[in-house]
Amino acid sequence: MRKYIYIYSIFCCCSFLFSQENKEFLTIKYKTFLIDETEDFSCFYYENNTLITNNKKSIYYETPRDTLLSSLSMGDLNNFDADYKYIYIKDFEKKVLLYDRNYGAKKIIIDSTNLITWKINDNTLNVLGYNCQEAIGSFRGRNYKAYFLKDIPYQNGPFKFDGLPGLILKIVSTDGCVNIEAYELEVSQNIPFPSIDNFEQKDKITWLEFTKFYKRRFDKVQNFVSEDGVTISIPKGYIEKFINE
Repeated sequence: MRKYIYIYSIFCCCSFLFSQENKEFLTIKYKTFLIDETEDFSCFYYENNTLITNNKKSIYYETPRDTLLSSLSMGDLNNFDADYKYIYIKDFEKKVLLYDRNYGAKKIIIDSTNLITWKINDNTLNVLGYNCQEAIGSFRGRNYKAYFLKDIPYQNGPFKFDGLPGLILKIVSTDGCVNIEAYELEVSQNIPFPSIDNFEQKDKITWLEFTKFYKRRFDKVQNFVSEDGVTISIPKGYIEKFINE
């Protein structure tokens, strides 16, 4: 019973704030699960993520979450020794996305917001006790279903998913590889937006420049053979594909 009272209270509070066009921050916590065995070069990660947004700008954190599982192509997998914290900054007024998860490029990557053309349908799904509407769209190598809450008209969501007329609480890829789902939502009052000065001072590359870098790295790794005959590989991408050929 307490869970439903809590959810109802959050919903009423959010409805009041948004009806007053208040630009308070929301804090949404997600769990991200990625395991892609659909290609020769598989990839995996399992994360805790936090989105802080006021609909004009947002910051999104990715950190590892402990897990252990078995995979057909990769054997036993775990995150026990992983230790990282990646940051994504969105500025919706400038339509710019900056982030430091650069997969070896050692530069801040510049991308755009609103990258996906969504098609909204009448399907719904209950997420966190909310009745969310479904939208479908394609994004860099995968097809997705997004579940968004119109009662919270913040056009944002986890990772690079945004552009719907409501907050995205769940993302699933139709190939079954990606699942991102909110498990906590709260209104944050009088919380200062984290500084992004560190981003402004670092070297930057565009998404196109990054994909060219990654393709060179991919080709170099695929052609590498050690003296004892050992070969190594890296994925063609993770949630989004870096190499489309």
